[in-house]
Amino acid sequence: MVKEWDLLRAIACVSIVLLHTTTWVITLQVPEMTDVASFLRLILCFATPTFILLSIIILANRYPNKLPKNFWSSRILYIYLPFVAFSAIDAMNRMSAKKGFIEYFYSNIVLGRFTGWFILVIFQLYILYWFVTKFKWSRWIVFPLCIVASYVHFNELVFSEEFYAVYSLELRITATIWLIYFVFAYFVGRYYSVIAPWLLKARYVLLLLVAWSIQYLYGKFDTLDLLVESRTIYLVPTVITLTLAILAWGQLIPKLHAVDFVSRYAFAIYLGHWPVMFHMAPIITAHVEPIYMSIPLIFITAICISSLFAYVLQYVPGGQFIVGKVKKKRKPEPVAIVEEVAEAITNK
Repeated sequence: MVKEWDLLRAIACVSIVLLHTTTWVITLQVPEMTDVASFLRLILCFATPTFILLSIIILANRYPNKLPKNFWSSRILYIYLPFVAFSAIDAMNRMSAKKGFIEYFYSNIVLGRFTGWFILVIFQLYILYWFVTKFKWSRWIVFPLCIVASYVHFNELVFSEEFYAVYSLELRITATIWLIYFVFAYFVGRYYSVIAPWLLKARYVLLLLVAWSIQYLYGKFDTLDLLVESRTIYLVPTVITLTLAILAWGQLIPKLHAVDFVSRYAFAIYLGHWPVMFHMAPIITAHVEPIYMSIPLIFITAICISSLFAYVLQYVPGGQFIVGKVKKKRKPEPVAIVEEVAEAITNK
């Protein structure tokens, strides 16, 4: 695996855990946060699009022309089945007298109404990639259409305002809103060997672009009162510039044990951190009052317990169908090896 890809995955993983940590603190401890804190949470929303980006980057790099025969079976077993498993766990946690397990479970696996919803998006993009490669669709026709579709979806140009409000959660998992990221990730992955040296040379320029994108995002946040979510067109420049900057500077950063650990367990952490917070955040916030202590405590607890859970299940028959496969640690190789697309989220 290219080490800067590991770094990108690790940063995205810890960002989403930190974002959800603050969500629990707001819910249980501090009902209102400052505008600055809310804006920082909006920046952290770059994490979910980045997971989606990285999965397509590796896919386009590994399989530029044709997908392997076991592509769908391996991803159903080690990506979709864990999605189903954590859909069930989330449903068990939330069910009540008014709404039972079946209702929550259905809404999770069909509508993606829990933190694992991005898996439904990725599978739709897998299907699109399969069509593009299998039928040799012209990228110069398909990809401009993808960008137009994303623009139309982001700006809600087709249906009524009421429709978009009523079906906002359903539209979150519709692939059209993510197609602009698909196009970007496809070209980065397909031509990464050419792009990577240019990114390294332009690393200081990329920092300036990141600063500009954040300033642009803040301007929209301040004037439009943006919600803290990943589905806004104004977040696209921040997602793209941050991704490129991390890929550039990641080439200079030595391989770190902490990055390797988080990268290998990223999928399990992503799926598992919310259930851990569901049980642990109320306990921690009840006994730890200052948020500068409760936030890091919830954050560390969520990462440690979800990682430990994944580690144990690797040795239990069928456990990999719950948390996915965790890539075993290995000695660094002299030449980076491009691995399967599933490693972008599962480290298979």
